[in-house]
Amino acid sequence: MASSPPDAALWRAARDALLDHAERRDAGHSLALLLAELSLQLGVACRVRDVGMAPSPSAGLVLPLQRLGQALGHLEIEGEVAAAGLAPVLPALGALLALRDEQAGSATTNRYSGPEAGLIRSALAGAGTFVWEWWIESDWLTDIDQGLRLLGYPVTNGGHTQDHWAALIHPDDRADNHEAYQRHERGEVEVYEHAYRVRAADGRWRWMLERGRIVDRAPDGRPLRMVGTQTDITERRELERAREEAAEAQAASRAKTEFLARMSHELRTPLNAVLGFTQLMQIDRSEPPGPEQQRRLQLIREAGEHLLHMINDLLDLTRIESGGLTLSPTRMELRELVLQVFALLAELAARQGVTLALEPGALLALDADRTRLRQVLLNLVSNAIKYNRPGGRVGVVLAAQADGTARIVVQDSGLGIGEAQLARLFEPFHRGPHERSAIEGTGIGLALTKALVIRMGGRIEVRSELDVGSEFCVSLPLRVG
Repeated sequence: MASSPPDAALWRAARDALLDHAERRDAGHSLALLLAELSLQLGVACRVRDVGMAPSPSAGLVLPLQRLGQALGHLEIEGEVAAAGLAPVLPALGALLALRDEQAGSATTNRYSGPEAGLIRSALAGAGTFVWEWWIESDWLTDIDQGLRLLGYPVTNGGHTQDHWAALIHPDDRADNHEAYQRHERGEVEVYEHAYRVRAADGRWRWMLERGRIVDRAPDGRPLRMVGTQTDITERRELERAREEAAEAQAASRAKTEFLARMSHELRTPLNAVLGFTQLMQIDRSEPPGPEQQRRLQLIREAGEHLLHMINDLLDLTRIESGGLTLSPTRMELRELVLQVFALLAELAARQGVTLALEPGALLALDADRTRLRQVLLNLVSNAIKYNRPGGRVGVVLAAQADGTARIVVQDSGLGIGEAQLARLFEPFHRGPHERSAIEGTGIGLALTKALVIRMGGRIEVRSELDVGSEFCVSLPLRVG
């Protein structure tokens, strides 16, 4: 099925065809113009047949064209297109088809007044806009009431001049708007077009897109009459701005990621040298350090290892954000991996006086990157130990879920996390209430943990209560694919 063009493109096509008729007074030409543009946008042939004519056998879609409930003919499209997407052009097609049949009876001096005016205005409204007319020498704007209604003002018998309308335009936009008109008046551009802000009745500024064309000139070239359209594009501008801001944020994020990745690489080399020389000094037999020197060297080594761990976490986080982290899923048994993590953290748990326990449960095997899943468990269990209380407990529960996932729950009986801090818990460098505590940490671990879990196709959730404890739940697919 051929895809329909965006509504905005069809609105513009309908509006331009109706404005063409307002200038040329040739409904047949304008109808052909709209059909040609519709065929171009759909990529298939489009035609109009009069009432009573049988649809062509090759037509993939046939839509009736009506005016005031009276059948005028039908639109035929050589292809399968969603009928709902064509709604913006149907009123204009119907209006032009009716005007083509009635045109011989119209001979008014004002080519944009009388019965045709109402029909064209109705069709333009169906295309998402409204029309205005400006008699330049007398400075008289028709349909200014429509603009006031659009902005929420009550319709009064106020002025109908350009100055009256310009009073609503943002002061910063008036000069550019006038210059856009003058460029068209001088013949530098075929169509006057400008977007500007106007003050609505509620005091807010709304964006209007105005397009028009001088359709009558005096013998000496002076402009006499101009016809145009006006559309509220506030929502469109806000959407465009939101997209621009999102693009700017993505660019800033990429720049930050690239900077952190480069800095992490640059910091690791000298830091590894510091750690290496510290270890050599600790085991130097020719000039062994004294007890105080050993203590100082150990402090240097612990601080360096902590910094190296932070840099490695930061580098991993930037790799994930940039899409540069590669996973290597393998089959593993979860209980075995948890016991390995407990063994690595046994010394830390003993220093904190915390008991580690793997609760009885199913033997679960899953496909995951062993290194990265161990990293996730190390972060969660080490946090549960560090933010616990003396004599506290850390438990890990494994369970298979009905949705085909393995659930890993890390429970602690520690300090808990306040409701206000939960929303920012996984933000990089955010440590919440522990920002100034003596507990070692950088605020990167949980951000990296969440990123790794998502990268492995899972999700992470947290529940916590102050002075009771916390529970982190990781869900991962039991099998890949």
